[in-house]
Amino acid sequence: MIKIQIPRLLVFFLLLAVSSVLQGQSYHPADKEGLRMLLRQHSEAEGINNLEAFYMAPSDTLNWYNEETWIARLQGILWNTESPKRISEIYWDNLFLVGCLDVSKWDALSFLDCRMNHFTRMVVGENPALELVNCTLNRLLFSSIPVREGMLVEYSPQNRAYGEEVDYRDGIDLRSEYNFGGHITTFTWYDATYCSLVLIPVLTTTDGHFTLDENYAGRKLLCYMSNAAFPPYAPDEGSLTYDVVVTDKMVGLENKPYPKLNVYPNPTTGELKIENGKWKTGTKAGLFNLMGQKVFETTETEFSIGHLPAGVYLLKTNGQTAKIVKH
Repeated sequence: MIKIQIPRLLVFFLLLAVSSVLQGQSYHPADKEGLRMLLRQHSEAEGINNLEAFYMAPSDTLNWYNEETWIARLQGILWNTESPKRISEIYWDNLFLVGCLDVSKWDALSFLDCRMNHFTRMVVGENPALELVNCTLNRLLFSSIPVREGMLVEYSPQNRAYGEEVDYRDGIDLRSEYNFGGHITTFTWYDATYCSLVLIPVLTTTDGHFTLDENYAGRKLLCYMSNAAFPPYAPDEGSLTYDVVVTDKMVGLENKPYPKLNVYPNPTTGELKIENGKWKTGTKAGLFNLMGQKVFETTETEFSIGHLPAGVYLLKTNGQTAKIVKH
């Protein structure tokens, strides 16, 4: 019999390699990729980055395909005891997350609480384990609400959804919000260009696409939508809100957002200063809580919010937005 002796050093490195592979599979690949997809998203218009919600920076993502230490920084996740581990419950309320939340590949997920964020779309797939979803106070339209038989969904109320700018020649396309199981959506339009809302009685549709003329260029329109398929968003009971800016791109009237508003120190214990080339004393800036309520207004570049409770706020002015963390 021929005996083959393997050097001890080689055995050591083989065991080390196997250990590394096993450690790399502590969490299920599908769950990890879903988390990466969420963390990559951001909103330039609102100045929000999903990485910041978990106190992470772009540098923290450099090795996230090679190791798993970044996962420990994601609060609000309960993992099961399978090998590899799967996400079983999510508690992400009031984290200021944006974009699309896709949990369709998280097959062990049974409970999802993502209320009070800025999600504009949700995908839950056919996961039979998912029993309860709370997605209230996001920015979802009817077509984005994750409704499925056998799954309890809490979706009302929702915050205002923001549409992209549209050229008046293209009209406003809301066909995705028109018909749900034979229930036709009621659309009520207002001109919200100035402080008060003015009813627009002439915008009608037969399929959810609204035709505009040049008189609407440069205006901001606000739509209230109700549909009996989504109680309490039935007629006379409540509505979703959606706004859109109409432009005339042929003459360069695009209403593009200003650069991100610079405010410091941030986080703060109270004192704040606005530093931006487009800002000047006398311009109004409003501070809003996560419920969309204005809690403070100023016309100064330096001011204090020391009287407000600790939490996360939005400072808005001139189409610019800054996320403020108050300790």
